[in-house]
Amino acid sequence: MLRAATLLLLLAGSFAHAQAPTPLNPGSDFQPPEIRRLQADEFANPAMLWVSQGEQLWQAARGDNKKSCADCHAEPAKSMKGVATRYPQFRPTVGRVLNLEGQINTCVTARQKSSALAYESDELLALTAYIARQSFGMPMDVTLNDGARPVYDRGRQIYTTRMGQLNIACMHCHQQNWGRQLLRATARAIPAIASSGKKSVRCSGDCVRAISV
Repeated sequence: MLRAATLLLLLAGSFAHAQAPTPLNPGSDFQPPEIRRLQADEFANPAMLWVSQGEQLWQAARGDNKKSCADCHAEPAKSMKGVATRYPQFRPTVGRVLNLEGQINTCVTARQKSSALAYESDELLALTAYIARQSFGMPMDVTLNDGARPVYDRGRQIYTTRMGQLNIACMHCHQQNWGRQLLRATARAIPAIASSGKKSVRCSGDCVRAISV
């Protein structure tokens, strides 16, 4: 599931829809008003609990090296601004494509000399949310290069392949029927935005679970 989600993140934006909205609509436009209000309220939004926890973890020493994130990256408002928008990306140091969580764990294991944080653990979710928060409001800026190409091509195959009980592919909702509803959820438009290799990336594991067997 994790591998498929990472592939789809790289792929999003690669297939143009003839009737895609212009200008492009943010994902929040497809959410009910009450959800938008909740997300805009930093006091009521439950995700801010993880952001607050991430802020504490940023300052906490970890591992054999007794280093914190702040020891290397200092003030996150500056050092982490825009970082989340560039993932997933191919990292030559590890020879593979990493999402933001994967890059965090690379720092945890290589720099802090600590055990990797479990995927979906509170700690990893909190650090991811806190780092991503530093890029709030910025557009995605993922670059497709030679190292990422094989993963991108695999994601393209998944994106266009019918699967699951409903026998549909990602493209059937997010290109051909964006704005319509399936299983009480509104499909978001995922059009291509440029030919420069920089893609708009948004995806949810909920889609994979919804159409899977």
